[in-house]
Amino acid sequence: MSPLEIVLIIALAALLIIGAIVVVAILTKNRRRRNGQAKPSYNQNAANASAWESRTITADKMQITDFVDIGGQTYEVKAHLAFTEGKYTWSEFWLDSPGSKVWLSVERVHDKLEVIQWTELPMIEDFKPGSKKLAYNGLEYMLDDDGEADYRSTGPTDLPDTGTAEYFDYKAADGQMLSFERFDGDEWEMAEGWDLGSDWISIHPGVSRTGSK
Repeated sequence: MSPLEIVLIIALAALLIIGAIVVVAILTKNRRRRNGQAKPSYNQNAANASAWESRTITADKMQITDFVDIGGQTYEVKAHLAFTEGKYTWSEFWLDSPGSKVWLSVERVHDKLEVIQWTELPMIEDFKPGSKKLAYNGLEYMLDDDGEADYRSTGPTDLPDTGTAEYFDYKAADGQMLSFERFDGDEWEMAEGWDLGSDWISIHPGVSRTGSK
């Protein structure tokens, strides 16, 4: 066998090895991609696959049983609170989140839809809702809004159908938020929140829209 033939055989073997490595890399990447973008585990009767992909809803049109995707995490809307304070109205949508209480507040502010995700925190005894400023987790929060509103409850909230809620909302310089709420004079509840951009949330129709059972 001539030296040229040996060189050609070595070159061909190297190309085959490189090709195999590329194929394995592509298959691995695709497998990871599929795992990362797997459909959430939701009731198949709520919406078919094409509806999940193509139908989206604005936050102010949300309903119980809709599905909310927040940064890749999917929740089902399980309850709704509608608030009225004078001429102002807003909503809270409680999400099905085992192990923690998570909800979205939705309000139209100066023709812009504001959507904030809230997660309940253990109440800190030293905190007194109504103070002008609070320090928490290394941040200083300033009082941003407060008031008392009438509410209407729908779904499993453990609240009466109607009642009154008091609230104090705080905001830090970086936009992080703290909120204190209590319903019908009960104990204060504390939560941290952050404003969701449109790239972080999408809403898809649930069983209440499809008519499925």
